[in-house]
Amino acid sequence: MQIRNLVLILLITPIYLLFFSCKKKDSSPGDPSQGPFQETPLQQSLRKDLWAYYPFFHGSFEDKSGNNHTFTPSSSLKTTNDLTGIPNEAIEFNDADDYAIIDDGKSFPDGEFSVSFTMMPTSTSGSIFQKADFTGSKGYSFSIGFNNVKNDSTLVFATDKTTDPCSNVFNPNTVTTLFNKKTIFPKAWYYVAVTYQDGVERIYINTIEVAELTTTVNPLQHCKSAPFYVGTPSLAGIPGFKGKMDNLRIYTRALSYDEVRDLYSAYK
Repeated sequence: MQIRNLVLILLITPIYLLFFSCKKKDSSPGDPSQGPFQETPLQQSLRKDLWAYYPFFHGSFEDKSGNNHTFTPSSSLKTTNDLTGIPNEAIEFNDADDYAIIDDGKSFPDGEFSVSFTMMPTSTSGSIFQKADFTGSKGYSFSIGFNNVKNDSTLVFATDKTTDPCSNVFNPNTVTTLFNKKTIFPKAWYYVAVTYQDGVERIYINTIEVAELTTTVNPLQHCKSAPFYVGTPSLAGIPGFKGKMDNLRIYTRALSYDEVRDLYSAYK
């Protein structure tokens, strides 16, 4: 009898672990494919103003927000293992031309916004996410990435402070840059969120607000010829992000601290 029970346990355990790992990914808060009866009020609030959501389920680049904002990867960008080790559930940037374009970013509305994602960098340099027109080297609105000037393994969040973003080329004189002092280590997973609201930039790392800065521009204006870039093409002439990314979300409003914390709890 004891041997029989042991065999049953050995058979059931892998099935349970597989179910648990899939359930954790598939039930992320604010996923419109999940029914509202399965969510808390806080999770339901994460549906509000969700512009795009890319969980990279099963190697797919589909926008799960229901808004159908196409995520177009470069030919060399591949899927990879996620935080839990499941294959084809995240994307990996290895080469100089590993990047993706969200062309509908051209129509992203002016004003407040949030961008959040999980990442595991393999180096601590490069631009991670930005709204800019690299084909014309103009149209800069905002960016999230590493401090490539000081090379101190910290993240920076910068927004345009001009009145004509379509003519703006990124440089220290035309942007308001939010720095922080939290060191990011290679080959470790982090949850990152940035928000812009009423002229205030914020960076969250693993639910902790690590930096805040008031800008001189409110509301923030966006160039209508500039898409979103995830990673950076080599033609941009600046280092691109290297590492893994997962659970990319873009909002047309600022997330609250409770919402940031709830997303972190779902992905850790």
